[in-house]
Amino acid sequence: MVSKQDETFLAIAQAGSVSKAAQGLYLSQPAVSRSLKRLEEDLGVQLFDREAAPLRLTQAGERFLSYTNRILGL
Repeated sequence: MVSKQDETFLAIAQAGSVSKAAQGLYLSQPAVSRSLKRLEEDLGVQLFDREAAPLRLTQAGERFLSYTNRILGL
């Protein structure tokens, strides 16, 4: 089962930006940022390199993306 936080993560990974993901999800940018922050806190890892533009996945982010995509495929 994929949570709302997982869906938000996927949208950010696909869009390469929090603001673009927010637009696609019809949510505010702060709401998407908060969701990502909570997910990272829950997992205990940083999922995106925020220094890069567009956002780039960290190694942990790559692994989580793979895991999330596998769950969606089931």
